[in-house]
Amino acid sequence: MAHHNFGTARKRFFVILGVLSLAMSTVNATAATASRADPDQAAVKQAGQTAAQLSAYWTPARIRGAKETRPTTRGAGNRTTSVPKTSLPPLSSAGTRPARAASPGPRDVRAAIVKAQRWNSHGVMPATTIGKLFYTNDQGADRYCSASVINANNRNTIWTAGHCVHREGGGGAQGWFTNFLFRPDYDAGSSLGAWGWRTASSPRGWTENGDWAYDIGAIALAPNSQGNVQDITGSQGYHFNSGRHDYQVHAFGYPEDAAPEDRPEMDGQRLWYCTGATWKPGSDSRMGFHCDMFHGASGGPVLYDLQFPRGWGYIISANSWHFFDNDEWRDPYLGDAAVNVYNTVKDR
Repeated sequence: MAHHNFGTARKRFFVILGVLSLAMSTVNATAATASRADPDQAAVKQAGQTAAQLSAYWTPARIRGAKETRPTTRGAGNRTTSVPKTSLPPLSSAGTRPARAASPGPRDVRAAIVKAQRWNSHGVMPATTIGKLFYTNDQGADRYCSASVINANNRNTIWTAGHCVHREGGGGAQGWFTNFLFRPDYDAGSSLGAWGWRTASSPRGWTENGDWAYDIGAIALAPNSQGNVQDITGSQGYHFNSGRHDYQVHAFGYPEDAAPEDRPEMDGQRLWYCTGATWKPGSDSRMGFHCDMFHGASGGPVLYDLQFPRGWGYIISANSWHFFDNDEWRDPYLGDAAVNVYNTVKDR
């Protein structure tokens, strides 16, 4: 009669179950870790588009038809988390002036205003460093934001908001926008040129979590027939990990409208600005700022220490989130996430 060692079989069965249980635990732990990705970590999207393809896409009709970005909701989705204590050293880099000669900009800017003013001094900094960023969102709609040239090793980097490069959270690799085209010193259809893109980056705190405290974006541009964008426009400096929320600033953008009261003179075709003080609004980790610029101004630079004889200041944030019923912005503090995003594109 055959003899079966059921005790040994049971042991092997339980060993196999134990291995499977351990494997499933490892998978679950990995999935949980992936779902809790470091919000400061930079996510990246490569272009895969040639300059010729972008030029063919952005016909004059598409440029005219591109609508302003409208990501903001009244209170809903305004999720913020505290920005972690910085583990990186403070970074601060000055801007540059373009190789060609430039005259100083206006010196009579009013202080502490709430209503945005038209910026009329074009062809010189800071206007040459600020422009409209055209793109196609992940739903196939042509849109635009504001953006600015930031000093970088590749001399081809622009700074903007995260919602100008990627859908608000949850999209991962599927939420990236495309067809990025930057036109600096844009004014009623004219500009200093047009630059396509190589690489876009935004923190995972934005691309995966949709956290407005991480509404940060940067794009490495491709040289065009004129060369590198920074050599033509000059650049703005940057000030990351300052530990501060209180600055005297100039904020720029291309608004299509205003809030809380509409202003028909804002049509997205001209550069506008506000000056005033930023502050830390309670437990919110972002910066508060008073300015009635609204849709279309998203991604425009918030500049500290802007001095008109030199034309550049330091980017300490970008226009991000605005209330419908008052004139307040909430803009991200640029800490470790900004450092990581910047380092991802600056040498591309």
